[in-house]
Amino acid sequence: MPSLKWIVIAHSFAIDRATNNLSIFNQIDEIQVPADAVEPEKGKHSALTPGLVAVMLWARSDSKKPEAVEGRIVVSSPTAKMIGQAAFKLDLLETLRNRTIVTFPFFAYSGPGEYSFTAQIKGGAGWRAAGSATIEVKKLDV
Repeated sequence: MPSLKWIVIAHSFAIDRATNNLSIFNQIDEIQVPADAVEPEKGKHSALTPGLVAVMLWARSDSKKPEAVEGRIVVSSPTAKMIGQAAFKLDLLETLRNRTIVTFPFFAYSGPGEYSFTAQIKGGAGWRAAGSATIEVKKLDV
């Protein structure tokens, strides 16, 4: 199975066409919500914009063996409830490493607390967690 080297949550990214260098802009570790923001009803969430991206670097588990698997990012609320997911294909057939970027057009807000973005890959009969990143959502003081 491929191994996740790192995952970063950010507002945006760019890839230089000439050098293939990746630039990640505005890494997110905390989101501040206005104090007067209306809390979503229990069990629901509201869409906050702008969206965000999950940028990951994957590597082959064995450099001599090409591999390709299905993957997904699972987003969990502070209560550990899954509130979203996004699928991706992880192709390491021709390369030893792969940068994978998943775009979320909005952030699903269900209240203050720690949200997790867990990268999973499909293996055998189910999904296996490869790593995760978290962001803290806080209400601003008035």
